[in-house]
Amino acid sequence: MLAPDATTLRIAGEVHPLRASLRAGIRLERNFGLPALAEGLAIGSVTVLSAILVESGAPEDVFHAVSLGDALPEAQIAAAALLTEIYGLDHESDAEPKKEGKGVTHAEAFASLYRGATGILGWSPEDALDATPSEIAEAIQGRHDFVGDILKAVFGSPKTDEGDEPSPAPANSNETPE
Repeated sequence: MLAPDATTLRIAGEVHPLRASLRAGIRLERNFGLPALAEGLAIGSVTVLSAILVESGAPEDVFHAVSLGDALPEAQIAAAALLTEIYGLDHESDAEPKKEGKGVTHAEAFASLYRGATGILGWSPEDALDATPSEIAEAIQGRHDFVGDILKAVFGSPKTDEGDEPSPAPANSNETPE
């Protein structure tokens, strides 16, 4: 989801803004994996909740000097929102799911997003790791659309399935008529 509501954690009277960054996704996937994260979230594992929250910007001592009974429900809600955004579990798409081909792991998907952000988009490694996965995916799609529009303007549209001829490329205004 692009531009989701801000995720915050209120514990012991302090408000901590959290961000579902690519960095958090890479680290959480490497250290736990989605199945273990989901299970830990469901059972209220302090280890898993703390990892999700700290990787997303909460202080390392997030549960220090608080009653876990009081903090756990809010922590679970925030961690669930973060995992949903990091892993794209709320992604709304009209596209049909692919039925053929090889699937990719979450680690491979995160690596691909990083390569796209730093390679295709030219972002710095720090900017790529600070962005959310959905921000990177949208930016890559925007670049793809932009380049596609330029290629169509220069070379014309390809043939359609109905057998139409491709549209001609625009005339070069620098050429002199013969």
